Amino acid sequence: MSVSHVCSHWRDVALTTPHIWANIRVDRPKWAQEMLKRSKKVPLIIKHQRNLNESQYNTLLEILRQELARISILKLTLNDDQNTQITPLLTSLDEPAPLLEYLEVTASSPSENAQLPGGIIVPRLRQLILHGCGLPTPPPSFANLRSLDISGIAGITQPPSMLVLLDLLSQTPLLELFRVMDVASLSISGSTSKATTRPHIVLRHLGDISITCDISDAALFFDTVTFSQTASSIRFTQRRGASESESTNSSILMMSRLGRKLGDNIKYYPLTALSIHDNGELSWWIEGNGDPIVDMNLVVHNSATLGLLMIAACRSLRLDQLSSLFVSVPLDVDEWLRFGHLPCLQLLYVHGNERSFLEAFSRGIQAKPDESIAPSFTALTKLEVVLWDFKRVHGDRRISVAKQAID
Repeated sequence: MSVSHVCSHWRDVALTTPHIWANIRVDRPKWAQEMLKRSKKVPLIIKHQRNLNESQYNTLLEILRQELARISILKLTLNDDQNTQITPLLTSLDEPAPLLEYLEVTASSPSENAQLPGGIIVPRLRQLILHGCGLPTPPPSFANLRSLDISGIAGITQPPSMLVLLDLLSQTPLLELFRVMDVASLSISGSTSKATTRPHIVLRHLGDISITCDISDAALFFDTVTFSQTASSIRFTQRRGASESESTNSSILMMSRLGRKLGDNIKYYPLTALSIHDNGELSWWIEGNGDPIVDMNLVVHNSATLGLLMIAACRSLRLDQLSSLFVSVPLDVDEWLRFGHLPCLQLLYVHGNERSFLEAFSRGIQAKPDESIAPSFTALTKLEVVLWDFKRVHGDRRISVAKQAID
């Protein structure tokens, strides 16, 4: 460290300040041992992000085995040619680590054995990031955890099932961020029968949620977990290949439950903007003082039932304060009229050739208060259509509807 070479006084100060030496460099084995001595008993920081030769790897493994109780921040990154090294490194964590607050493990090509040891004891752990590294079953206790991020394990390491994740969440009352990609299907893992007796989990601080799983697993999650009413980001993505294992009827039912639970959870702010995409994405956001403060997304891959799934979710959401709507999936006239009857809908963006929208729009704006069909789209101040083709509407009525849309 250059500060120790300025003068003898600075050197004496540096040598007697152990925190200066706490960030251990395992890429220089001899220097790492000297830093360990100079750091005395202060908490250690170890961030390995480079290729390790045999000497460097042995140094890192020795530090983990001998100094784990002193480590407060640990970041391990292993490249393709180092994956054989991950199992001994993870096994070394099977000891108490009372000071560990941040743990990140990244394996670019994980092996089947790449998972945290079941005996890991980390009472102060606040942030856990695992890429290519799974969780043991049953999961360890992370009572102080604030952030959990698991990814990169589909098809290689057995991903955790929703039941395993719910077991983990039941022991993390302070959790604020939950992001898990590639949740194993309950139907595949054979645990479906256990899913009906889950105790409720209240996570009042949880405001950032992102999960990739089957629709049924997502419904189970939102049925079981109550999260913060001021949540700022919620994203559900249907697991690739899940559509073959879930029937249309059960998917619609689960999507309705999912939408209803999302609506029940988010009460602090009114829902103000909704987006329904033809790529399988349903997203909505809540604005405060003109800026988005809540961003929520649902993504499904079953194109045959896409419209039905999205409608099922929308029917379950509370839309009385909705002011902005973007739609690029087919909806029938009744669904369009339902949106048209929303009292605060001011901005409407329609993407695609929607003959049913033209029908609903025409009926809604021409309806009289004393008729059976109530007037709709009465609060609309802006209508924007993209990739529109009025040839879908035939005869003289095409001119009438086009004029009404322009007006």
